[in-house]
Amino acid sequence: MGMDFHEYGELGHALFEESGDALFLLDPESDEIRDVNSVASALTGFSRAELLQLSTTHLFRVEQSGGLHRLRGAFVKTMVFHGEDGFLLRTKEEAAWIPVNLTVSRLHVSPKPLALIVARDDRERRSALSQTRRMEAELRAVLASAPAAIWSAERSPGPNVLAGWQFRYVSPRLASIAARPVEFFDHPLRWAEAVHLNDRERYRAVIRKLLTSTEQDANQVYRVSTPEGSVRWVSDRLQVARDSSGRPIRLDGCITDVTDQREAEEAARQSEFRFRAVVEKGGEGIVLLDEKAGVLYASPSVRTLSGYDPMSVLGRDGFGFVTPEDESSARQLFRRALHRPGEDLSWCGRAYKADGSIQLIELNACNRLDDPSVRAVVLNYRDVTERVRLEEALRQAAKMEAIGRLAGGIAHDFNNLLTVVLGNLELLQAGNDDPRLSDELLTSAESAARQAADLTRQMLGFARRQPLQTVIVDVNALVQEEIVLLRRSMDPRIAIRFTPADELMPVLADPVQLQQILLNLCLNARDAMPDGGTLTIQTENAGVPAAAHTDGPSSEGYIRLLIADTGLGMPAEVRAKVFEPFFTTKEVGRGTGLGLAVVYGVARAHHGWVECHSAMGHGSRFDVYLPYAPAGSRPAAEPVVLQPDEEGRGETVLLADDEPSLRTLAETGLARYGYRVIVVDDGEEAVKAFQSDIDGVAVVVLDLMMPKRTGREAFEAIRELNRHVPVLFASGYSAAEQLPSPLPSATAYLPKPYTPRQLALAIRQLLDANPFHIGDGI
Repeated sequence: MGMDFHEYGELGHALFEESGDALFLLDPESDEIRDVNSVASALTGFSRAELLQLSTTHLFRVEQSGGLHRLRGAFVKTMVFHGEDGFLLRTKEEAAWIPVNLTVSRLHVSPKPLALIVARDDRERRSALSQTRRMEAELRAVLASAPAAIWSAERSPGPNVLAGWQFRYVSPRLASIAARPVEFFDHPLRWAEAVHLNDRERYRAVIRKLLTSTEQDANQVYRVSTPEGSVRWVSDRLQVARDSSGRPIRLDGCITDVTDQREAEEAARQSEFRFRAVVEKGGEGIVLLDEKAGVLYASPSVRTLSGYDPMSVLGRDGFGFVTPEDESSARQLFRRALHRPGEDLSWCGRAYKADGSIQLIELNACNRLDDPSVRAVVLNYRDVTERVRLEEALRQAAKMEAIGRLAGGIAHDFNNLLTVVLGNLELLQAGNDDPRLSDELLTSAESAARQAADLTRQMLGFARRQPLQTVIVDVNALVQEEIVLLRRSMDPRIAIRFTPADELMPVLADPVQLQQILLNLCLNARDAMPDGGTLTIQTENAGVPAAAHTDGPSSEGYIRLLIADTGLGMPAEVRAKVFEPFFTTKEVGRGTGLGLAVVYGVARAHHGWVECHSAMGHGSRFDVYLPYAPAGSRPAAEPVVLQPDEEGRGETVLLADDEPSLRTLAETGLARYGYRVIVVDDGEEAVKAFQSDIDGVAVVVLDLMMPKRTGREAFEAIRELNRHVPVLFASGYSAAEQLPSPLPSATAYLPKPYTPRQLALAIRQLLDANPFHIGDGI
């Protein structure tokens, strides 16, 4: 029977009823429920009267053995039973159980002790925890795929800054570079054992100096020895984070294999040495021509350079040795030489060797016809085929080094985001009694994961020309948000002044790439003011400038985003190359030369342009022009919430993806939204599954990158079986590189990462837009 809770006073009754958790007051001797609050009824679906007729063993179930025994023990004696997971609460709905977190308190009241069970709904926390773990796994996968070996370590408290270091994350690439198993590196300072013996002490000295001084980063190049005795060259970048007292607490590293670059540099040096020796010893080919380009003389080195017997070429037409593609330019050079006696003229082109192969030659021509001792046009030539090839290899190696340094910066960003996700996950696992704090932790982890997804999309866009994702953007608001971030990375001696335009026109742009423009220009300005200064940011409606530098569609006008500094400025020759990729004036290790090239490329992609104004001693100013948003453009759509009539209607979804955790997530999520789901792990299985249930599958979801058959190959095979079945493509790569444009009929594309809600909505929209009767179109 129920109790009159007024026995405990009005305050106790109010606390009992107003609790946000389900409360059950229990007689531990009889296992009778004496009272429940309204939350218990709402959570289970049972009325208060119905709950008072049930026993705890009927209401509660455990997921693991031993839990029910501990729960009963808490009823009859004082013991710790607080915030326990692994329990299920029965609901009125048949065979439906809710995961709950239980706390049991023993109440010493008269006439007999009672037990109070506090049951907290654990569904949202479990779902969020699962999502957070998935996002952590995705971040780790991205870091593992980076071309550099990325790692991060933390130090446990203690006076010795060289001890107590443990890895937080280690890229598998680290073990690959050193040809050692991953478990070999149980702490970061163990890496020194892989460093070449002749470089090891210098490496350790750099580590000691970084950890015991106030320096923030260090860069070094050294050799790594493998157990088999081979040697690899690496570029190592380290960054240290310190606590308020200046002690190091975190160490981040990015190690890039630069063996190929070093070999290319050495090969180029050897080539230069050989070339110089040939010149000094008269090894260049020397040929004398008459006024009609007939060969009068060929030096012995011609045999070495081109394989011809010097005597066999006498009297032959000089142009007969030049390939047809270069003969015209060679004749132009000869005519200039005839008209410019004594002048040294150069030429580079392709010529035939004696065996019929082609060599690239570089020559100097000088008209000595008027010189009685010569009476010929003198040609000095050399074979530069190998040199040009090595120079190209060296340029490519230099670009790869620059991209490696860029990967270090990206790794730093990912490490920061991974710290947020891991930290919030740890706090969630520790548990807390404040739902608001749990919500804040989940929101913070979700925000970090979305930033990581945006950063991944930037990387794909840079590497694969991913299409812009444009929305209506308020540039003033975007600048205000970025200034908050900029202040954290600015020298306090640099003042930031922002002058926003009143009623600034909106632009149609990708906000992530506009942030990239702003950050690149502002950080360049920061580097130009090592002793402090003023960073000015200004916006205005510029109308249509007289000299508009765009080949895009015409616009009613342009906004101007101005970023100016009071720094060192640039000379004219630097200003002329400032937007060239890989051009930088910064010292090695400080810049990739990609920042301003990216700014220029993003502005052009948005049908705008960038102007640079600078002079030595007068600072620099960059003006970014972006077109007004076209009339009728709409702001970015708000997230769509699935309503009951937008959910699945029992349709069968065939989903193919080679990632097990993603298949599980999709299957669980789609089932919640009312779909029947068939999951397979590759493209070949997708075709077989569709063929076996061709009359039942309503829509197919295909990952584009799968083993055995890609998503596109599976799509083509499925469409041969049924040409009308709707197909949704999903991928973390750019669709532009893997799918035809425009997309085939009754298809759509969903970029990864996606949530179960986004997947369910995409399927619903695809089905509604393409009415399809199952079994038709065979």
